[in-house]
Amino acid sequence: MKKVFTQLFVIFIFSLIACDLEKEIDIDNEWIAASIKLENGDFMTPTSNYNFILENNNQFSLQLDINRCGGNVYFKTKTVEFKNGIACTKACCDSEFAIALVTNISTSKNWEIISNQLIFTNDAGLKIIFEKK
Repeated sequence: MKKVFTQLFVIFIFSLIACDLEKEIDIDNEWIAASIKLENGDFMTPTSNYNFILENNNQFSLQLDINRCGGNVYFKTKTVEFKNGIACTKACCDSEFAIALVTNISTSKNWEIISNQLIFTNDAGLKIIFEKK
């Protein structure tokens, strides 16, 4: 009986740990784009301040040169998911960096914070770095 109780207790503890790993993580901050390393290895630096603002309820906004974008983002322990695409205003004239930022950020699958940097990556070599504002 003691062995059965021990096994059930161990299963219960692992279940709690597994559930905790899947909880969404709340990161409410404002970040500024610092650089992009594209999947083809090209490296880009911003020509202006591009603000990435994480808001309540898993929403974000991204201020480009002219246009503004937004959508839903879900942070888990080490993964990130941009759901339902990114919607942007359609004025004109955003820089090459701004277009690359919007085009690539939703392909990110992983994230981490190192010092004052929020880093998005994917398995194909993309790396987008934001710095805390």
